[in-house]
Amino acid sequence: MAAKRLTMLIGQCLPSNIEGVAKVNVRTLKLDEILNAFFPENTTLEVRDPERRSKAGDTVLVQCIPETQRVGKLRHELLKVVYQLGDVRDPVTGLSTIGTQYRHHVDLEAKLAGKDGGVTFDYESAPPRGWQQGKKDWSHREPEVKWHDDGKWEPYQW
Repeated sequence: MAAKRLTMLIGQCLPSNIEGVAKVNVRTLKLDEILNAFFPENTTLEVRDPERRSKAGDTVLVQCIPETQRVGKLRHELLKVVYQLGDVRDPVTGLSTIGTQYRHHVDLEAKLAGKDGGVTFDYESAPPRGWQQGKKDWSHREPEVKWHDDGKWEPYQW
């Protein structure tokens, strides 16, 4: 039976210093023929993202580019940002989550336990991610890469 090639992948963005290109860490399952079991395998893909829609930590959906439309070495393109870092929603109910629990369950539990005296974080009044871009948040900038230990900084050559 021939292996079916994946056309869409979901992964987490890594910092990238190439203009218009995002690095995405994708986890797939690889079959071990001897043990007849699947094991996780991480792959880092370079993905075309000309609008720079993704930041480090975002969960994104990646699509393979057909061979007729490929330019250079890029074989994938960013389709959409599924979740921003820290803003994960349950795909079935659409409710926001904190780890494995719903946000409103955590808030209700804190309120019932009497811990709501300003101790818990208020997600409703918090500003959206990116409001400090250019002030304290520099994740949109190109990261610096140090290649040698001689103290000289070199630009990334692709």
